[in-house]
Amino acid sequence: MSVDFHSPATSAVLTADGAVGTSGRDTIVWGLVVGAGADAATASLYAGTSTGGTLQLVGKCVTANDSVSVDIGARGVYFSGGCYLDLTGTTPDITVVYSQSNE
Repeated sequence: MSVDFHSPATSAVLTADGAVGTSGRDTIVWGLVVGAGADAATASLYAGTSTGGTLQLVGKCVTANDSVSVDIGARGVYFSGGCYLDLTGTTPDITVVYSQSNE
């Protein structure tokens, strides 16, 4: 099966659990920046539409009021059936650079 990824990469800043982009669409994540608020932050990215999917990528920032950049590289990480973010910490944020299928 072929997936059409003609859409350009985009980015989103997320501050709570939820879908990266349009829920349920195949997604390629190219990079992310995890920003910690008042304490450490962890961003866990799952394939699918919930934490019931396969955990595929974790970014951690262990220092309060700091950020960590995660460069994934030229191939990206593919999330079948969508990409779901589980974000922990006190007032964290994550910037995700991604592309989604057109279907």
